[in-house]
Amino acid sequence: MNIKKEASGDSASALETVRADIDRVDLQVIELFGKRAELVRCLAELKKGGPIRDPDREREVLEKVKGLALKKGLRPDVVENVYRILFRYFVELQQEKREQT
Repeated sequence: MNIKKEASGDSASALETVRADIDRVDLQVIELFGKRAELVRCLAELKKGGPIRDPDREREVLEKVKGLALKKGLRPDVVENVYRILFRYFVELQQEKREQT
């Protein structure tokens, strides 16, 4: 996708094109969150009553995604905040999964 090329020309048309691309990316992001949630539910089963949280793993993931954020021109602190929110949610999913079994 060449954003600059798509954004050139008729501004109303370019605006709609870019918005449609954003909508497609949002769909992909949500689909990936859904896949990650399924994997997290699998983790809950594999942990077999062990601790749900793994601070070392969380630190490892945060460092990795912050590095990826930098490479993509994103602010690492924003990505870290998003992942901290996701961690809380995924811990809840694991707790719910345990309660179901």
